[in-house]
Amino acid sequence: MRVVHISHRLSSCKFCDRIAAFSEGKIAEYGRHDELINIPSGIYAKMFEAQAKYYRDVS
Repeated sequence: MRVVHISHRLSSCKFCDRIAAFSEGKIAEYGRHDELINIPSGIYAKMFEAQAKYYRDVS
């Protein structure tokens, strides 16, 4: 069975087998979360970090 999960909440994408990050209507990056998060200038890593700051403990 195949399932397509479309989300703007990237924390839910961490559990997907493969992630496709789109830019200007095309796939710009494709891979697993741990691969994409380690691309320093990658769009997925930048978007994930922008959202993750709201979930981290800042105390």
